[in-house]
Amino acid sequence: MLLVEQFAALALSIGNQGHVLNRGQVRLSGPCEDLAADPARLREAYLGAGQALADVPSAT
Repeated sequence: MLLVEQFAALALSIGNQGHVLNRGQVRLSGPCEDLAADPARLREAYLGAGQALADVPSAT
């Protein structure tokens, strides 16, 4: 079964395997237990931390 969920803590609590996508690319994969144990790494992959502002499309 595939679960697509914005609330990572919920998805990781019920899943077996997790994948974090950012802009259509897999940024992080692994057992949910391992992903949940490293929230900083998960947050970086999930939110795209470190992405340059120049990469973000302008609203104008």
